[in-house]
Amino acid sequence: ALTVSLGQETHFSNYIIHQKGIVQGLVRDAETGDSIDATTIQFFLAGGGVNNTSYVSINAGNNGLYELSLDSGNYYLYANEDNFYPYSNQHYSQVYQDIDCHSGLGIDCTLNQGQVVNIANDTKTTIDFNLKPKPKLIVNFKDFVSLQAVDFDVSIYDANLNYKLSSSANGSLEIQSLASGSYYAIARNQSDYLGENYDIIAYPNSFCTDFNFITSCDANMQTFNLVDGNAQEITIYSHLLRGISGYVIDETTGNPISGVVIDYWNDLGYHAGSAVSAANGGFSKFLSNEVDYYISTDTNNDYVNEVYENVKCPTPAILGQCDITLGNLVNIPVANDTPIIINVELNKIDLIFAQGFE
Repeated sequence: ALTVSLGQETHFSNYIIHQKGIVQGLVRDAETGDSIDATTIQFFLAGGGVNNTSYVSINAGNNGLYELSLDSGNYYLYANEDNFYPYSNQHYSQVYQDIDCHSGLGIDCTLNQGQVVNIANDTKTTIDFNLKPKPKLIVNFKDFVSLQAVDFDVSIYDANLNYKLSSSANGSLEIQSLASGSYYAIARNQSDYLGENYDIIAYPNSFCTDFNFITSCDANMQTFNLVDGNAQEITIYSHLLRGISGYVIDETTGNPISGVVIDYWNDLGYHAGSAVSAANGGFSKFLSNEVDYYISTDTNNDYVNEVYENVKCPTPAILGQCDITLGNLVNIPVANDTPIIINVELNKIDLIFAQGFE
């Protein structure tokens, strides 16, 4: 014991000041070993029960490293990827040591499943986390005829029709924020606010009346499965609600012709837009209904241009040297809710000269 007397100086030595324990570590991807940024590590004092809400936390830095001073005691540790944009959280959270939480702490994992870590004064303890990546989902939205990518919105629901997330993309979207399991996907064209250019489709080919209600889809709707460690790619094909689609083919061989510009003209002769044939020869264009249209081609390859149907042109009609009114008008009825599909058949230039140019 130390005795202190009034009015006297008292000297003492060998006084020890203890420092708090230090916990440090690295948060990494369990498969690649790469550091994971924006991760929150929480330290729960052991003995608080399953619903323990008493904790301190720290965020891992840009290199996945963290360091924190703690009072001595026994702790459970929990690491959770915590990006501002939740759809970019690509890893399962984890209770130390290696207890993966697919749905979150207290839902499908608890603290007492983990390993208690003792933190002592004047010591430094290293605890690393290896977070398991979630499965990857790739969603494509394509025109049914041309197979070309279309801007789209997509919503994902679980197998019990519980909403999970929504996003938008230019033709293709990669998502890695969903746990393994079975899901539904519903998509629409995002070219305008109402998404009216294309049918609303639920994977794989279910027609829907309302993008915001997956229960509006018909019985063709099916789930797809996400499996840890794998990437799942799905493609949703949709028809134009109205317009003119079709295929450019070689009249002799029937083979598709790609790279042909298809020009659309209204019945007054005004140019109404264009499309380009894809690898399968397919093309599509959203057009106003209750209007008649002429169709012409613009190709720089070995084929002769024409005005639909089978009116040969020495130069593309877009150059003004071919009379589009010689062609056949294609009508889009006022009540139409599917595209008019036509075949544009082209001949090789050498074949035309062999037969005599008409």
